[in-house]
Amino acid sequence: MTDGRSWKGNWKAGLYERVREHGYDSLTAFAEARPTASLVALAEELGANDVARVQVFSGLVAEAERSKQLTRLVRGQFVRELFQPLEQA
Repeated sequence: MTDGRSWKGNWKAGLYERVREHGYDSLTAFAEARPTASLVALAEELGANDVARVQVFSGLVAEAERSKQLTRLVRGQFVRELFQPLEQA
């Protein structure tokens, strides 16, 4: 959960800056390197108090639309959602 700082300023630029700091050229590549990580986990890894999961998802959707890979995004998100209850069991 963020404390509101995630929406200050140009959050999209900040999000992609964090992705590049982790050594990835795209948010998609960052997420695909962690195929079972939840959106919450991805956001926390990028910045626990600075990045919200909806920002991560918004960025992933935008990249998928640009590359015409929406089906791949949906499959990936399905795996993330499916894995969460299995991980907690």
